[in-house]
Amino acid sequence: MAHPRARPATETSFDALRDFAELPDREATPFFGGRADEIAKVEGALKRIREKAQGEHWRPAGGETLLFQGAPGAGKSALLHHFVRAWENSEQNAPVVVDTEPADYIDERTLALRVAEAAGPAIAAHFRRSETTQSSSRTDLSGGIPGVAAGPGSAESGHQTTNAPAELPLAAVKEALSESKRSVVFILDEEQDLEGFEVEAVRPVISQLHKGSHGGPFLAVFAGLAYSDAVLQDRGIPRFSRGHDSTLSALAPEEATEIVLRMLTEFRVHGDKELKNQWAQALANESCGWPQHLHVAMQALAAQLPAAPTPGRLEPVDSQFGSAVRKVSAQAREEYYERRIDEPLAVAPDLIAETLRRIGSGRLRVEVLADIREAAQPGSGTMSLPKDHDAEMLLERMIRRGVLQHAPGHKLVCPIPSLRNYVDCLAVRSVPGA
Repeated sequence: MAHPRARPATETSFDALRDFAELPDREATPFFGGRADEIAKVEGALKRIREKAQGEHWRPAGGETLLFQGAPGAGKSALLHHFVRAWENSEQNAPVVVDTEPADYIDERTLALRVAEAAGPAIAAHFRRSETTQSSSRTDLSGGIPGVAAGPGSAESGHQTTNAPAELPLAAVKEALSESKRSVVFILDEEQDLEGFEVEAVRPVISQLHKGSHGGPFLAVFAGLAYSDAVLQDRGIPRFSRGHDSTLSALAPEEATEIVLRMLTEFRVHGDKELKNQWAQALANESCGWPQHLHVAMQALAAQLPAAPTPGRLEPVDSQFGSAVRKVSAQAREEYYERRIDEPLAVAPDLIAETLRRIGSGRLRVEVLADIREAAQPGSGTMSLPKDHDAEMLLERMIRRGVLQHAPGHKLVCPIPSLRNYVDCLAVRSVPGA
């Protein structure tokens, strides 16, 4: 029987390039880079959780919650994917990773059931034997629990579990995991979607996890838009410990460059070292280090490589080949800006442009509000607030759309480096006769 010819180690992976070129920006890639501070925070928290779990007694109020927030495209999902992949590949002390949805925080047993399944068949079987059971029922582990997505071993996947536990508190999960000394990490992306649930519906679970009241090795890692901390304030986390909430900004030039080089290595793209560095620096500069822009720039390059003059080989950045990559990248950035500056922001581009100019490297919220009111004051010029908006409402919308976000020192900044130029051009185009 003939076997397929193995691809030489130096042969460009064209199928993988094409797949990556069509990959949604929230999907995981194998060439993550940067975010060293954020990675260190999670590793430090996980280490503390493990040490507490291995001690003789778990101290109440020992829970930890980490929040990574930022504008759309800041790389929050990519960061979470990196953690999950790293833990899956870890040979020692790997935590039980539970990928959650907002609805999973409606009640405690929802998360407990998810942990039991994620921890493996032995843990799930332990609870089927030891917990109070529904004697005559045949339901999947998530049956009858509002908001729980079907998981492995569920009825939806074609398998039903007999004698599923009627009640399963998180404290019981802790006991089951104590012998293996495994900690549990709850992952929640798009955390701001908790706004879709009544505050009191999710507050008890989130609050107890944050406080560590269950006495278990539980770490919650949330990611969401730049106002996510405010969402959590009403839902059980009135404040974070110092360093436990982080706002993601643009990557440093060297971080962005390194990610492109990893991408070229991953797909075995040909070209000498100098040419690869030239391309990496060019894409890093084009993106201004903004993760979403860098992602689409690399995708544009991946799409062009199979059809390059010499397939799989880099061409000089200033060639026609390079121009095509820049054109596609620029178009994607334009579409991204349009999504940020939507209605009603789009009807006040001059006011937004003036606000961003005055913010500079950062201004206090009260100062930004004063700037907006002054610029939109009748008789001060052509700038005006959108219909049915006051200064507070406009500012809040700018934050929710990712045009502005909170930064250290209680300041507001524009997180997307190249957005200001787009808004300036938009404001110029809006002037009659321009």
